[in-house]
Parts: sequence; structure tokens; C-alpha cells
Amino acid sequence: FFFELFIPMASYHTIAAGSPRTESWKYGLAAGIIGALVVLAVSDASSSVTALNAQSVVRPVVSQTSLTMPLATHGATLAHGPIHAQAAGPMQYTTPQTAQGYTMGDAAVPTHSSMASNIMIVAAGAAALASAVFGVFYNRPASIAMASSTGKFESAGEQAAYGIGLQLGTDIISQPFEGLTVEAVCAGIADGMNKATPQLDQATLRDAFEQVQTLMKAEEEKKWGKNLEEGNNFMMANTMRDEVVQTESGLQYEVVTKGDGESPQLGSTVQVHYKGTLLDGSQFDSSYDRGQPAEFPVNRVIKGWTEALQLMTVGSKWKLFIPHYLAYGEKGAPPSIPPFSMLTFEVELLKITS
Repeated sequence: FFFELFIPMASYHTIAAGSPRTESWKYGLAAGIIGALVVLAVSDASSSVTALNAQSVVRPVVSQTSLTMPLATHGATLAHGPIHAQAAGPMQYTTPQTAQGYTMGDAAVPTHSSMASNIMIVAAGAAALASAVFGVFYNRPASIAMASSTGKFESAGEQAAYGIGLQLGTDIISQPFEGLTVEAVCAGIADGMNKATPQLDQATLRDAFEQVQTLMKAEEEKKWGKNLEEGNNFMMANTMRDEVVQTESGLQYEVVTKGDGESPQLGSTVQVHYKGTLLDGSQFDSSYDRGQPAEFPVNRVIKGWTEALQLMTVGSKWKLFIPHYLAYGEKGAPPSIPPFSMLTFEVELLKITS
């Protein structure tokens, strides 16, 4: 009773506080088994007491008195359901107690038959064990419950549903933020799929999204602020070079070779050779290394490329200096391109294919 009451409760409070999960249901199961064994031992002891009492007819000193011996068995039944919303609620216990009263008089005969008392105690022990098993399958943490169901998705529909959840979880955790919990996400999914009344109104959700996005942006800027600062400093210094041209958008380019062909339009598809490097000179991509030029629509690339290609002519080779906001922005393109990265490209426009 002690272990089943206090250890799982402490574990669930730990979960509610946001600490790593503990498999408290295992303690509950162990406690239930131990409790059942203890109760069976008490049952055996009570039988011995009954037999001893039956032999005490020669004790006249208790002939006119009675002694009551309360024997209590405790079966802790967990009433706490699966974890919902943002945190686990308090554990609730129902602790039924039974008592057998034994009156020792001249005949020293128990008020209940030994068979009935044994049946009652054994039943209480079975209830304790059933309580623990119930805790395993009903009150264990959600992550354990979900993990243990691996391999039980037999139909194609169940497998597809699991795949949706897996993909969703992978996408969500790729951009973590403070307060992101499995319980909160699952509660939202459950309410949505069950068409239940939302626990939060739209105004609250909108404000929460805005606050989280602001915090995430500030954290990214703090973490990658060095990239932003170094990129800005480079672009400012680069404008001092006579061979560099800067457009209104902030794009900078240097003409290495001037071609005499046509210029592509926004809807054109072009074939190019290129090499991309970070500010420190490290290369992250190259069609030259692959030995094959790349082909793509002009309007399906980063903004700096879309602008530059329409200024180039077939046969030209330019060097592009693209600020982060015309490249991959605040998020970058992990793992090759960090957030707020200013990029340099050598681009050779080979032909317009369509």
C-alpha cells in the first residue's frame, strides 16, 4: 500500500513538473504483487490465530471479557485516468478497508468462520493485484502506452494512421520551443479528431502562436547573430569595389564573363553550372563537382537567383553575393547552410531550354 500510494504519486508529480518521465506503473505492478503476497501471508496468519483461539477454552481469565482484533487489508485502486492537456493531474486513490472482529470468550470461537475470512482476505489480495495490473494498462504515462503498442497496427488503415502521427511528431520536434509537450499536442489532436469543444478559444491560441514565434525568432537571432553581423559587414565592404554592382533589393553581382545571348524571363527554364559557398569559403553545393549542369525554372529558386538570372544573358558567368533575406533567410537550409547566412555563387548561364 505504501509503495503503490507514494512512489507512483511522486513519479506523476515529477511528470507534471516537466521532468523526464519515470515508468511509475512498474512500481505499481511490483507493489500490487508484493501487496497480494503480504495479504496471503496475513490470511495464513489469521488461520493460525483462529486455530490458536479454538484451543484457548482452558483460559478462564477471559471468560467474561471480549477482545476485538481488527485486521485491515488495503487494496489501492488508482482512479487517475490517462494524461490529458498540458500536465498530469493529481493522483486519486480509493482505499477500501475491511475488518474482521474476533471475540475471544469461554469458547474462544471467532465471530466469522475461518473459511469466510480467508476467502475475504484472498479476494482483497486479488483486488490489490488487479489494481496494479489495471494501473499498467490504464494509468501508465501516455508515452509508455503508445510505445508499448508497437507492432499492434495490423490493418493498412492503422499503419497509415500511425505514419501520419509519426510524421507529425517528427515535424513538430524539428522546431522545439519551451512548453512543447506530448501531452498538450495529443490533447489538441484528440479534441480536433473527436470534434470536442476546444479547451482554448481562438484569441488565446492566436496570441500564443504570436508569442512563441517572437520568442523563437529572438532566440535564433541571438544564436546566429554572428552570421547576420558578419554578412552585413561583408556586403557593406563589398559595395566599395568598382566591379561590384548592387541592385535595389540588396543583391550584389560581379560580371566575370559577358555573354551575347538572350536573357531568360520569369517563366523560363534555364540550364546552368554553379558553385555555392558560405562566407568562410566553405563549399555547400556544386554542379561542376557532379559533372552535370542543373536545369530549373527561374521562378522556382531563391529570390537572389530569380533576380540575377533575368539580368544575365546566355553565355554569361557572374559572381553573386546574396544577403540572407534573398537566400535561405532566418531558418537557413540545415545542415549545409546555417540561419542568416550570406551566400556567394558562381553562376554560368548555359542556355534557355524553354
